[in-house]
Amino acid sequence: MKRILMLLAGILIHQLAAAQLVVHGARWEVAGGGASCDATRQLAAACDGLRTCRVPVDPASLCGGDPAVGSLKILDIQYSCDGIRQAPIGFPDGSTASLHCQRVHISKPLLQIRAARWQALDGSGSCDATPLLSRSCNGKQS
Repeated sequence: MKRILMLLAGILIHQLAAAQLVVHGARWEVAGGGASCDATRQLAAACDGLRTCRVPVDPASLCGGDPAVGSLKILDIQYSCDGIRQAPIGFPDGSTASLHCQRVHISKPLLQIRAARWQALDGSGSCDATPLLSRSCNGKQS
């Protein structure tokens, strides 16, 4: 009796996929407390969807003006890369807020067996071959 292998294989492809930034919050505030403004909208407009982002920490770029002229302020940013929350980061007045997400690079597609069955050509019998083929093939390039 001849048998054939019916194989369903998924190939995971992440070729030079750039990680994407998403800004969740940005507050420009006097160091130690006091006057502040919400700069989330400006940071999100400049950075969301990018892999790297640089924004000057100054009144022209944030909040439409300085919330406390003459006081030292810090821009506190909460963001994520590809849905993974990053540690909050702060930048002082006059600096440049620089956010960066790592790039994921897999040069070739990788195999991932989803289902495999040995089956008789005449349909008289079959068995699950998924565990064996998964162990042998998953994570390999060919």
